Amino acid sequence: MADARHEPRGWSRRDFLKLVVGSAVSLPVVAWVALPGAAAGATPGRARKALTRTPARPTPVPRARAKPTPRPSAKQPPTPTPSRSIPDDNWVNVRDFGAAGNGRADDTSAISAALATAKRRGARLYVPAGTYRVTRTVVIDSPLRITGEGRDAVTIAGVGTMDILAITRTSGVEIAGLTLTNLSDSAEWGEAIHLTDASDITIQQCRFTHLPDTAVGLIRVARVTVADCEFSDVQGSGVRLHDPGAGGANAYVYVRGNTFKDVAKWDAAGHAAVQAHGGAGFTQAHVWVENNYVESRSVGIGLDAVDYATVINNRIVGNGVRGEGIAFTGAHNRIEGNQINNAYAAGILVWGVNYRAIADNVIQGNTCWDNAQGIAIVCGQDGTVIDGLQVVGNRCYASSPASRQQFGVQSYIDGATDFTWVNVVIAHNDLRGNTVGPINLVPPSQATITNNLG
Repeated sequence: MADARHEPRGWSRRDFLKLVVGSAVSLPVVAWVALPGAAAGATPGRARKALTRTPARPTPVPRARAKPTPRPSAKQPPTPTPSRSIPDDNWVNVRDFGAAGNGRADDTSAISAALATAKRRGARLYVPAGTYRVTRTVVIDSPLRITGEGRDAVTIAGVGTMDILAITRTSGVEIAGLTLTNLSDSAEWGEAIHLTDASDITIQQCRFTHLPDTAVGLIRVARVTVADCEFSDVQGSGVRLHDPGAGGANAYVYVRGNTFKDVAKWDAAGHAAVQAHGGAGFTQAHVWVENNYVESRSVGIGLDAVDYATVINNRIVGNGVRGEGIAFTGAHNRIEGNQINNAYAAGILVWGVNYRAIADNVIQGNTCWDNAQGIAIVCGQDGTVIDGLQVVGNRCYASSPASRQQFGVQSYIDGATDFTWVNVVIAHNDLRGNTVGPINLVPPSQATITNNLG
């Protein structure tokens, strides 16, 4: 299938939610990102600046090159956590293959040669302290463990328009203890780590900074964990599930315990600290986004067309300029225990569309304050059915009379005339202290409303 990763990043999205809710209420502010086009199945792919051509996939250094096994370097790696599959003394050090790590030399070939040797020996690749400049994508296509001396000590730095690491058509890769960055201020695109057709991947205790694109991009993946990492100064998303293509799937993705600051800086829509690209004809399911801290320039967490997601115990601080705290479409999703304030639009938004089932979702135990709305429910397309939504036990309020948060729970219609609400319950929420009122539902939306404060 065609690689959609290099399409222009300024692709347009239709405006929505412009219906005035009564003459006394100002226009609501809602800005869902990453919605597909009006036609079902429209898939814009990754947002990119315009390019004249798609660069060819880099070719890894052939592993069959004859080279004697180097002697161990004087500087040995620290004692690792014991592994059942890799003995503690089975290491390959990139310095033994000529990597300078001084930030000036091109270390691409040395790192690729060390990687090939580690692959052949079934060893762990060790990266000692230093700045390793690479000018071509380093391709990982076999099980491998890469351990850096620590993200404060080791930097892998790309130069220009390029992905830095590519994990493709493999499983069983672990990466830890690195900083990944791009030295160019004019790079058109380039992810720090790009995964395609990969499974059982762990990325932990890494730092991603000064990147012209998304930090970690995923296409057709399963069982991927991104944990305890730092993201800052990232133009695109922090972690992004790309459109896997017709019949494809992204599944079992875990994003846990990370810090996102100054991410999703592109003006174009479609990016967030954690983002899933939406559409029809493919599967995205079982995504966990837990215990992350997010300071977003756009949407905090945007999961379009995701089923069985768990978004729990995240702290999201918006900048009051663009996007929601959490926005999602799909079925069987649970949004629970999150704290969200100062989002430009809703703290939490469920967006009703006709290209995915919107069913059996739960929004429970969240705290939303000083956003445009606490929780927003939207019918966005004709044929939308919202079936089985519980909004229960949330606290939504304005911290002062000057706050922008008008309602605790509010619903909108975006030009749709054919939509249905079934089994929608709004109950046991504390909605006291919003600047206009606790609940505002646009007729003919229907819900069971009971035992709310406010």
